[in-house]
Amino acid sequence: MPARAYVTSAASFHLFVIRAAELAATRARDPRVQAQARAELSDHRGLGAQLSFASRRLNLLPPAAMWKSDARDLATLAASPNFDAAYKRAMIGRHMHHLRISRDVAARSPSPTLRPVARNAADVLARHLAQLRAL
Repeated sequence: MPARAYVTSAASFHLFVIRAAELAATRARDPRVQAQARAELSDHRGLGAQLSFASRRLNLLPPAAMWKSDARDLATLAASPNFDAAYKRAMIGRHMHHLRISRDVAARSPSPTLRPVARNAADVLARHLAQLRAL
């Protein structure tokens, strides 16, 4: 995956997770979902900051807004009558997708700047995925 594509995809993903976690603070009923959302919020803010720093070193400015498709999915999540189940489904699917991307970038990217960022993201996403599946 080209560096620009990884930066834009990962930036949108982190923004989606952050906004979804903020929604979970008020919408989630299960205390375990709320706790997971708090962890996601903290970790993805950190991952987003690392991505931003690395991308600026590559003269790539990460987008400040999430992709339109992510924004639509966030609106769907916000309107869900069973928020906890919808949150879990959305987070598992997105984490699986971005875990594959991050592992690929960590292993194959020609960018020595992005490889460690993607490796760290993959480690965090794998942990989150295990935690989400355990909910």
